[in-house]
Amino acid sequence: MEKLNLYRTNTDYVNYLWKFTKNDDFQVKFNEKDGNFRTYIGLFSIKNINYLIPLASAPPYKTKYYSMHERPDFMKIEHKNKLKSVIDIGFMIPVPNGLLNIIDIDNEPPNNKHILTLEQHYIRKREEEIMENIKQTYNRVSKGRKYKNNRDKLVERCLNFPLLEQKMLEYQSSKEIIKTSSIAHIFKNEEIIGGKDLEVLDIK
Repeated sequence: MEKLNLYRTNTDYVNYLWKFTKNDDFQVKFNEKDGNFRTYIGLFSIKNINYLIPLASAPPYKTKYYSMHERPDFMKIEHKNKLKSVIDIGFMIPVPNGLLNIIDIDNEPPNNKHILTLEQHYIRKREEEIMENIKQTYNRVSKGRKYKNNRDKLVERCLNFPLLEQKMLEYQSSKEIIKTSSIAHIFKNEEIIGGKDLEVLDIK
């Protein structure tokens, strides 16, 4: 198994997924705020679908994180007995191949390098435990979502993974249709071949 790394992804895509959770108690987490992009843990595949887990910073004013205990869908990243970030396994999202951007820590701004290095070291150290929690969380949510009267609290506080997988495949399919139709248009209109590159996602 390849080692877990840190990733970023596309804001428009995350906003697309958020639309299908906006009326739920627990929603897809925002990807970008004030020009800063969220960091995710990846890469692992479930049923041949790539998933990323959002990380969240844990400044002192986010007191809820400090009082929460670790569980299959929630883990803490600590350094010198201080909480630095949290791993929101219950909020992991499926992501198409073309929207996976691995973070090169060496090329990050100095103010980002320290926390990213700590996070990567920590997830590598607890990789087996993280993967076991992912498996347990995913299986419980997928099973629990099949029943309307589900009483599993973990299922209630996690995203609806089967729904998001369906929406990801629909998104991927729509982008492939756009890409195919655009290429066909180029061959029918040779005069535009030398123009600007088409702004379509390269979904592999």
